[in-house]
Amino acid sequence: MGYKLKREEILKFILENPIFSLATCADNQPYARMIMMYKADKENGIIFSTWKQKDLYHQLTFNPNVELCFYNTQQGKQLRIKGRVEILEDEFLKKKIGMKFQFLRPQIEKFGYDSMMVCRLKNGKATFWNMASAFDEKTYFNF
Repeated sequence: MGYKLKREEILKFILENPIFSLATCADNQPYARMIMMYKADKENGIIFSTWKQKDLYHQLTFNPNVELCFYNTQQGKQLRIKGRVEILEDEFLKKKIGMKFQFLRPQIEKFGYDSMMVCRLKNGKATFWNMASAFDEKTYFNF
């Protein structure tokens, strides 16, 4: 019957596999892309960023319901978390993201921090999956 999940197990898996697939839906059309998370912890949930000039910004403001999928190839295991993202308008946090991810510097210089969108998934439903449990009933954990 699937995995019994604890928040600590989920966070450990996320921190070990920080790049995830983000699925959105707008105008009855699904969209997916790979995202690098900025941070994940018990208090704040999962934090990532994008730019207001991108399609992702418009998709999330239109419909903030998403699914994140973290995958570990060595374990053949994925963690799916569905929920609703919230947009954080926190310039200090935007600057911290810019410091951590130096590859964002050209966009920050070109567009400024006001064009950066910071998202957080704090509350959601999480489930693990692997080949051994592929046909088991899913067990969800409140994340």
